Amino acid sequence: MPTPDRATDRSTPKPTLADLGPGHSARVVGVEGDEADLLAQLGVAPDARCEVESVVPLGGPLVVRLGRARLALGRDVAARILIDDR
Repeated sequence: MPTPDRATDRSTPKPTLADLGPGHSARVVGVEGDEADLLAQLGVAPDARCEVESVVPLGGPLVVRLGRARLALGRDVAARILIDDR
């Protein structure tokens, strides 16, 4: 019997952009929720490379660099951006 991978194993939490700290980068693998189309227009789409520049304390947003653009994303939105941090 094959071992399930991360994409099909629902018991393993998928890493999200909200899991990253400042200075860490990852590749976007998907976006969940109603904001997917809007975020795609801003460059947050599968295969996009992003880096967390800073995390504002006390539940504030993450400042993320995507290419030459910088975005401030609320933590609830960042938690719906699935990443591959390898």
